[in-house]
Amino acid sequence: MNDNKALVAAFLAAVSAKGMLEAVREYGSDDFCWWICGMGDVTPQLPHLSAAFQKIFDERGMVITPLRMIGEGDYVAVESLTDSRLHNGDEYKNTISHWITLSDSKIVRVAEYFDSAYGQKVIGPALGEALAELH
Repeated sequence: MNDNKALVAAFLAAVSAKGMLEAVREYGSDDFCWWICGMGDVTPQLPHLSAAFQKIFDERGMVITPLRMIGEGDYVAVESLTDSRLHNGDEYKNTISHWITLSDSKIVRVAEYFDSAYGQKVIGPALGEALAELH
């Protein structure tokens, strides 16, 4: 596995273990951007999103397991599976594609694509409620 793939694997493991915000602090560049299809740049909302995910998911959090990676130069494409459970008992198992850009051993940009209709159905109401409580 090349260095960029190893770095991306470590980043996704940190997202699972520590949450989005801490993973970005550890692996992200100073000009890091997390872009989500349909939402745009969510980087300014990462503190609230991380806190909201802690509120809605059980103690395991948002577990992301990479299934395959393709790396070329400073770009790594990853297909992953989430395996998470909400506090209400619902399971969230979604397939996510991340297109990750790196520079100087730091992650510069994450572009995320997933089944947003499924995500809205399973975690949308709980996430919306948790975000509202944080504001």
